[in-house]
Amino acid sequence: MINFRALLLAIAAFTPLASASVASFGPTNQAITLTGLGGDALGNGVVRITWGTCVFDGANTVCTVSAPFTGVGPGGTVSYVLTYQGNGPSPLTSRSRSPGNDLLGFAELSSGSFTVTFTESNGTTLKYDTFPFFLYNQPGDGSATWTGSPTACSVGQVGLKVGSTITGNVSGSFDPTPVIRTSQGVISAGAFGAFSSIAPAGWIEIYGSQLVSDLSTHLWEGNDFNGVNAPTTLRTTTVTIGGKPAYIDYVSPTQVNAQVPTGVPTGLQPVVLTTAGGSSVAFNIQVNAIQPGFLAPPAFVLNGRQYVVAQFPD
Repeated sequence: MINFRALLLAIAAFTPLASASVASFGPTNQAITLTGLGGDALGNGVVRITWGTCVFDGANTVCTVSAPFTGVGPGGTVSYVLTYQGNGPSPLTSRSRSPGNDLLGFAELSSGSFTVTFTESNGTTLKYDTFPFFLYNQPGDGSATWTGSPTACSVGQVGLKVGSTITGNVSGSFDPTPVIRTSQGVISAGAFGAFSSIAPAGWIEIYGSQLVSDLSTHLWEGNDFNGVNAPTTLRTTTVTIGGKPAYIDYVSPTQVNAQVPTGVPTGLQPVVLTTAGGSSVAFNIQVNAIQPGFLAPPAFVLNGRQYVVAQFPD
């Protein structure tokens, strides 16, 4: 028998991280259950995951796994919540990374949503919809239980045996650091050329994951301004370019729009995005003195040719 442990990672955890505060959690207050669905065409074990405690409200099923955590702020409670329509079986499945291997990749959510919420003891709340993550096991104190043959009493083997199950509580970690994607993570305004170089006073778009720490989508409003000054912080998200704070007019979990500060030197300069979850790895981008661009949005691509927007005074 085994003791479940889990390692929950942001998609960006596959790139080097900057000033991350990694949350360590567990053991969870609820158990998860893996039910074997048999091997796939490659022989990898497939399991269906019953996620903690589930409640059906008449329209949706909400499944929760919660645990105490430390490592982010003063610590507190983290909740992993799976929500899906109807009252059927869990849509969350997983495959072993190789036939019978105990490392499982959670990359298959056929419907619904998955959110991660940190409630710190000081009242601060951080929320993410990061997916996928991984589950692994190690020999432990025998706290997990299973049904099936003795050869099925491991995570990877359960997936290979149809109908076998293994149940246990979870411990692990989660990294809330924002991540700027490495390919076209920063571009000039998309409708004005989407160039891989930028210029002072121009607008840029930043793409990645966990770019805001509350799952909000927000376009600046009047109360975000400090007098006549535009905000340099929006929903706890800040951006620096060449070490200088940038004005921000839009934030979302996967995109942030900001204005390049005047006075940023030309040449290769770092773009760093910071939230309550930490600071991203710097994305280095070329800064030019000027960067012309036409208003040429994707909607104006016809038969493979890019057209620009024309406006008439009448």
